[in-house]
Amino acid sequence: MDILYEIIEKAKKEGRHHITGKEVFMLYDTYGFPFDLVEDIAKDNNFGIDIAEYYRLLEEQKERARASWKSQAKEVKKIYLELKNSLPQNVFVGYEKFEVEDSKILAVIKKEAPVDFMREGETGEIILDTTPFYPEKGGQVGDTGFIEGDSFLFEVLDTRTPVEGIIIHRGKVVYGTLKREVLFTAK
Repeated sequence: MDILYEIIEKAKKEGRHHITGKEVFMLYDTYGFPFDLVEDIAKDNNFGIDIAEYYRLLEEQKERARASWKSQAKEVKKIYLELKNSLPQNVFVGYEKFEVEDSKILAVIKKEAPVDFMREGETGEIILDTTPFYPEKGGQVGDTGFIEGDSFLFEVLDTRTPVEGIIIHRGKVVYGTLKREVLFTAK
């Protein structure tokens, strides 16, 4: 409310009797201030609103959001969407723990296809039921580390979330054979 009243006072000093569409949009977009409330307060102060500019800016924002969503949707590989629909959502525990024991490998992926195992020296991706590895988001680099089972060691070189609900661990089998459904320790 204080910001809106500051805008009205500024407009009065400038000799304006309206709130610009840009100002109304900023109130809505930045602070979540409802358009109807701005409109009511403006009327109470004998002010108008540049509604056309407000709706133009709102539509531009929607177009940017649609374009962003479409570009992200094109980047999501079909395998990740299929796995999201067939696997339980991964549990990230990295804020509480740096190590996870007795968790399970839900999926193994090589060359964009699900497989049952990866052998020593092979690279690919795995999905875990529980992970301490933080995935790359918002500019933060994904975690690295190791996933170790009785018969394998997998080096995690990168961690990502290609689609919400799925955390992918990219890396290489250092030794042994990594298999789906096997228990492991991650750190």
